[in-house]
Amino acid sequence: SEMIQTLANSDDNAIISAPTGAGKTVLFEMAMARMFASNLVGKHLQHNKQYGIGGVSNMRKAVYIAPSKALCEERQADWSKRIADIDPGITCTTITGDAT
Repeated sequence: SEMIQTLANSDDNAIISAPTGAGKTVLFEMAMARMFASNLVGKHLQHNKQYGIGGVSNMRKAVYIAPSKALCEERQADWSKRIADIDPGITCTTITGDAT
């Protein structure tokens, strides 16, 4: 609850460290929603190099780090579906250090 105001009302970077089940993913989703909302170009959205189809800047990145590849892939699959509704031009991808 201490981070809600920061994530909802500022553009500050944040690192969240808390026990399992404490709501870290919900805070991350809140920060992503703020990032998407603050980057919308307006009612007449333009398609160019800096802005995707729906108007979210291609220059912004959100990074989610989890202790297991399976958890990252689960979140990536869920967010890919949900984010596509906001802007089909936003890419949600998984990057691992796996050598296999």
